[in-house]
Amino acid sequence: MSAGWPEDFAWDAGAISVLNDIDLAFGSCERPVYFTDVNHCCECREHHEELSEHPTMELRRSNLGGAAWDPICFTSPQGKAHLFPILARYSMAPSFWPKYDWYGTQLVFHLTSGGQCNEFWQSCDADQRSAVARMIEWIIEHRKDEIDRYLDDDDWLAAWQLWAG
Repeated sequence: MSAGWPEDFAWDAGAISVLNDIDLAFGSCERPVYFTDVNHCCECREHHEELSEHPTMELRRSNLGGAAWDPICFTSPQGKAHLFPILARYSMAPSFWPKYDWYGTQLVFHLTSGGQCNEFWQSCDADQRSAVARMIEWIIEHRKDEIDRYLDDDDWLAAWQLWAG
């Protein structure tokens, strides 16, 4: 398991199957030289540095910030694809980091923002979209408490409609 996860946490067989699909679909996505446009502003540079500090599967929940300081908002589609295996894991996990909200709330924004104009969605091939849709279905079925707590029902339905369509 990646850094910062509770020692006693384990995925069930269904989650492992979904994560294997995500790993297969996104595992060959190359790490970008820059996750963000580092010349845009100091915030973009900070976000790039934060995401570049660790190997992808060792990113901690704290590296992904919160809604007000979210490095993925500024990350290129290539960067999102490279990071997607860890983003999926944090979204599929229950909310057990006390200093942070459930990561699924942030990810569903990234999956739906702009609808079919979403650059990440546009950059994904059919296998990647199918793997994301399967992850969304799993989250809707297994993380209902988190979805309800953050009032994300409509967002997850919109995400599924976009990615499964």
